[in-house]
Amino acid sequence: MGVINRLLLQFMDIPQKIFTFTTPDISASLMIIILLGIVALMCLALAWRTWTSNRRHPTNIFYAVTICIVALWVFSLIGIRVATDPAHISLSARMSYFFGALIVFFFYLFTYHFSYKAFIFTKRQYTGLFLATTFILFISLVPGFAVPGVVLSEDRFDPENAFWNVVFTIYYIALIVLSFWNLWIKSKIMDGIWRRRLRQVIIATSAPFVTGFVFSCSFCLSNSN
Repeated sequence: MGVINRLLLQFMDIPQKIFTFTTPDISASLMIIILLGIVALMCLALAWRTWTSNRRHPTNIFYAVTICIVALWVFSLIGIRVATDPAHISLSARMSYFFGALIVFFFYLFTYHFSYKAFIFTKRQYTGLFLATTFILFISLVPGFAVPGVVLSEDRFDPENAFWNVVFTIYYIALIVLSFWNLWIKSKIMDGIWRRRLRQVIIATSAPFVTGFVFSCSFCLSNSN
């Protein structure tokens, strides 16, 4: 999740770099914060619209929860940018990991319940998923694991611990792969309008993940050079 955070934060720096010679830095930073805020509010509106359309169906519930947590994740990115106290920067970074883990967790549950269940969870599978997610949430939120308890301003965009970032990334990628595997299996069975809708879901949700990882890797390679 660290590379994804850095990607979005660096991408949102583009307006500031473009307008460096025409507007004060504080104005560009404010514009970036406003853009992030708009994205978060749009996510909240989409979550509300999805939930109210069918408040009892698990698909609507889990999708709405996922989008709502995306909004909270964006708010944590705003916190990373605007916080000045090292402890507050650390808290915002840890919350970005925490919400990032919840995003893929509820997205997986969304794909599991979407339209119908392609398989039935066993108690062992439920227990394994719950324990893995609880562990990742623990290392994400507790200071000293994924992110130290104090993060200096100059390290706000790169605060994570390398080892725990790898552990987090393994969990993150594993759930993403399993989620799209669920959708792919269902797309083979469905037909008609439901199959077209499912393909739209796959395209709409896979594009941000794939693009994020590609640009994140490029960003990391450019920094190493």
